[in-house]
Amino acid sequence: NAYTLNDTWIFDIQSETMTRLSDRERPEWTPDGRSILTADLGGAERGILTQPWDGSGSPIHYAELSGTRRIVEISLPRRGTGYLAARVGAGGPRNIFIAPIDSPQALRPFLRTPADEYMPSVSADGKFLAYVSDQSGGAEGLVSPLPGPGPRAMVSSDGGTEPVWSPVESKVFFRANGKFIAATIAWHTAGATITRHTLFDDAFQSGGSSGANYDVTADGQRFLFAKPIGDETRTIVTLNWFEE
Repeated sequence: NAYTLNDTWIFDIQSETMTRLSDRERPEWTPDGRSILTADLGGAERGILTQPWDGSGSPIHYAELSGTRRIVEISLPRRGTGYLAARVGAGGPRNIFIAPIDSPQALRPFLRTPADEYMPSVSADGKFLAYVSDQSGGAEGLVSPLPGPGPRAMVSSDGGTEPVWSPVESKVFFRANGKFIAATIAWHTAGATITRHTLFDDAFQSGGSSGANYDVTADGQRFLFAKPIGDETRTIVTLNWFEE
């Protein structure tokens, strides 16, 4: 098969080799590290498929919705507990659905409002959801408890996109106005207190409105970015970013 720009590949860190897994996109590791979930954005498959990371098995259905609704991206809790979240719809207004991590076929609406709500990111314990909403007039990052109801907290203050949870802390990373920012969240009975800290200048390739185009390592100490260099896109690892 001919390769496409949005194929999913596996990069072996030790051997520094790449192996093509599928022609689908938006890869997401399962919490046990054994399989990868992907979305088929341009094809007939409207749900999320799962496949062993080494290609030893064929892809099978993981989550899907009835009718013509398409699941575009999905976020899983790293510890394998609590809830997962999925963004439904490729164009606005987009909506967010949730399901227990052990029952992905039980997806139900979590956020289905007139606003455009997208880029779901579930905390490591599956108890909180970070996402982007334009309800206030511009794109802002927010956090809500799962499965709800509960208070919402705005983690950004002057625009924010591509929220990603720290795997080890009550902290959300996001991009805003050319900067990478960390927002630490302290929940209390009246809501939440947000403390923001600028980490470094954002010189990396953005995912636009489609999804986060970076990730955080399991220890919460490193970012992995895609950065265009000439006509190529390379993966960049940023170390010791709290010291920069």
